[in-house]
Amino acid sequence: MMAPVSATVPGVEIVQVISPAISPIYMNNPGYGVFKFDSDNGVKSLNFNFLQLEDFMRLGIVDFVNYDLPGHTGVDLNEPQQVRDFVSGLIYNF
Repeated sequence: MMAPVSATVPGVEIVQVISPAISPIYMNNPGYGVFKFDSDNGVKSLNFNFLQLEDFMRLGIVDFVNYDLPGHTGVDLNEPQQVRDFVSGLIYNF
């Protein structure tokens, strides 16, 4: 998830969401994201679902995890500045 800042277009207010990897070839947990939108076309929720690949490879356990991004982080995906602040906090380990 990111909300890029542009030198060419000042004041750009968009949010980009990058889904978890879907390729187990590189030992990534295969997953997908599901958006729900409200009646105003704003993001209501974003949930990632992914397989715990290591549990499957080592123990043969099929365990899918659901991660509610706004619910766990408190970030409103309709507010680019909140997304920027959250990502900056991750970069600097806040």
